Amino acid sequence: MKKIILLMLMLSPFANADMDYVCVIDVKKDVYALDWIFDEMEDAIDEYGCKRNNILLLTVPPDLTEYTSIITKESLMYASILWCRQDRNEKIERNQLRCVLYDTKPRKFLK
Repeated sequence: MKKIILLMLMLSPFANADMDYVCVIDVKKDVYALDWIFDEMEDAIDEYGCKRNNILLLTVPPDLTEYTSIITKESLMYASILWCRQDRNEKIERNQLRCVLYDTKPRKFLK
């Protein structure tokens, strides 16, 4: 038991989660954000150099009408499902999503 505790103490400085960086993605296109989430999010993650366990701040165009407000919330929900760690805090407010990036590739839907 003492050996296990000693081993854990020795290895703990090497454990890091790379949550010291924030990956900011600002969707400026005047298109439905949901289409953008599925089609171009992976390219944006690569372009901005985002890595697993970075803090992701995703901003989509602001709500202009009640209809776009519904699309914005749905888009951010899908982005959270596909890209965010579900065991960490995440926050969706107005037109922004803040979470811990799960991976640089999206999750897949079961058929």
